[in-house]
Amino acid sequence: MLSVFRGVPENWGAGGLTLDVRAGIIKDHLACTLPMSVTLGDFYLASFRVQPGLIATIPLGERIEITGAVRAHVFVRDPEFYAWGYNVGLGIRVTSGGLTLRPEVGWLQFTGDLSGSNYMQYGMGLELNHRKPKATKERGL
Repeated sequence: MLSVFRGVPENWGAGGLTLDVRAGIIKDHLACTLPMSVTLGDFYLASFRVQPGLIATIPLGERIEITGAVRAHVFVRDPEFYAWGYNVGLGIRVTSGGLTLRPEVGWLQFTGDLSGSNYMQYGMGLELNHRKPKATKERGL
């Protein structure tokens, strides 16, 4: 996922690059997620963060879905620096082989000393879905 932020202080960085690993809880509807992000900018506390969370999915057909996510944002250099992220997006399957485009919009809400600091995030992700092939019965001779 490549994201840009709106309304952040000048030296915080304007965007982020995220790699996300997900594991299904309820097939095609609920997953746990563990994204890791690097901020593209100068703010040292935001340079690397881990974002454990949950993603809910509502399929709208074979090739499109709506997703919503809630994630905790933990900043590795200062774990006391903490935020909640709320995202909504689409999943648009490009091919039957597991390639999905994921546009999304989000809201980042800080806690603690930065409580009241809130920022919008816009992103575009590319998902490569790796699913185990379905088992097939082999017939004996």
